[in-house]
Amino acid sequence: MGIKLIAEAGSNHNQDIFRGVGLISHAASIGCWGVKFQYYKADMLWSDQEKADAARPGEIELEWLKTFKNHARERGIKLGCSVYHPSHVEEVAQHVDFLKISSFEANNDELVKKCLDTKKLLFVSHGIEVADCIWSAEIKHLHCVSRYPVKPDECDMPAMLDMDGWSDHSHNWGVILAAVSNSAEYIEFHLDLEDEAGYETEHGHCWTANEIGSVMKIARDMQSANTINNHNRTDLVDLMWKPELDAR
Repeated sequence: MGIKLIAEAGSNHNQDIFRGVGLISHAASIGCWGVKFQYYKADMLWSDQEKADAARPGEIELEWLKTFKNHARERGIKLGCSVYHPSHVEEVAQHVDFLKISSFEANNDELVKKCLDTKKLLFVSHGIEVADCIWSAEIKHLHCVSRYPVKPDECDMPAMLDMDGWSDHSHNWGVILAAVSNSAEYIEFHLDLEDEAGYETEHGHCWTANEIGSVMKIARDMQSANTINNHNRTDLVDLMWKPELDAR
């Protein structure tokens, strides 16, 4: 099964719709399955004014999703969006192919059920919690560790074995390859443009398209090398039973 890459734009759009379109193009250029943005209102996320002010640069306008959807469709890539409040789910869902719930909201049953009601593909990250949240075959569950960046020895990758993939905050080749070797179906990563001028990049967990493209080339070669090639095995069996070899 091929790995499905999801590029997380996060706040690397810098509240510039054209930069957001560029992130979609970069994600498509390296063969990503999907690209994802986040829709929230900072004042609804945080009651603490300092935290709300820090989150505000990640806000996008709802209308942007229409433009993003059209561009994603042109580039042959799926568009997704993280939602943080039940009141936003329906209006966001009409513009996207999939929804995402962060680990901070994974035990918000009202939000999860509201997303499931849309019948859109739903991803939920698990890192802060694992218990006391909805587990369903209708949900794609992603293992993550909410540190930015997370160190390799903090990733606890075997925990992913009961899930569908890895949500990366590491910016580390070894961690991505470990996710592949642990059979991740989906790998989500934070993407920035090659100028690395996105708001999130200073925290050390973001990838450029060239970087993630290089590591995924190796990851896909790993998968190919581990694939059973029945044609080669048949040739080997035939070779083992050739009479002229028995006579030697």
